[in-house]
Amino acid sequence: APHQRARDIKTAAPSALRLRSLALAGAAWAACRSLLLPLGCPQAFLRGGRCRFGRRPGAAFAVSTMGAMGEHGGIACVFFDCDDCLYKNEWRTAGHLTRNINSYCMEVLGLPDGKAYELFKEHGTALRGLVKENLMAESQVDEFLAKVHDVPLDDIQPDPELRELIASVPYPFWVFTASIEEHAVKCLEKLGILDLFEGRIISASSRDMVNRCGDYVTKHDRRCFEVAMAVVGVPPEQAHRCVFFDDSTRNLKTAKEIGWRTVLVGLHARDTGERITCADADVSIDRIHEAREAIPEVFAQQPTY
Repeated sequence: APHQRARDIKTAAPSALRLRSLALAGAAWAACRSLLLPLGCPQAFLRGGRCRFGRRPGAAFAVSTMGAMGEHGGIACVFFDCDDCLYKNEWRTAGHLTRNINSYCMEVLGLPDGKAYELFKEHGTALRGLVKENLMAESQVDEFLAKVHDVPLDDIQPDPELRELIASVPYPFWVFTASIEEHAVKCLEKLGILDLFEGRIISASSRDMVNRCGDYVTKHDRRCFEVAMAVVGVPPEQAHRCVFFDDSTRNLKTAKEIGWRTVLVGLHARDTGERITCADADVSIDRIHEAREAIPEVFAQQPTY
């Protein structure tokens, strides 16, 4: 009988310890979640009652040009461009924007046909050129941006595959766009992913960006990228921990110069259809849906600890 009681105690004790451990773990998880959710951590990061702490030390991107991330070099933030990146519609949205800019310049400002494109080539954006050359008053900027971005988006449809892709990113992720925030919100809503990016849109055309940079800037201006890092809380010395998806080679060039990891989304040029060669892209894909296969490290489910 004494031996039997001893055996009973040995088998019962681990069960009690396990229950106490599970209770403690549950309490720790609840505390972790309550702290992280207000900080805007993606639901994917907190999904399933498990906290994913980034990555295995020393793991690298599947695409070797990305380079090893090292023990303290894990991904800090993933930035997605909006137009012609999160969705493709044969550049119809871009075409509408271009026509609206030219129309505003002609009909409201009385400028000759084609002047908007000249300003774009010289200054990087027509808006910057209009302000720099005193062709438009500062008081008209907000009206200009609103009218220019008043474009039809009927051909942008909900994309469940894209939603699943974005939701699987276990790191903070933001939209970083040249368009105004209101336009990006409409696009994200059409795609069915607005809730995933709620409160996490950085616009290079915003008043906040102008105030932070002290000037009207283009998205490919280095200052825009520095502001983007400041907004998400990534210090300059950790720029290499940012991953950037964009269809613009000019934007990718600046991103690479500042130290970001870069992904070109779109392999063919808008005007000629020729294949794009981008030396500043660590990875090149035709559509955003190919990202998981090309760069699994950004989307892979990481080990839990």
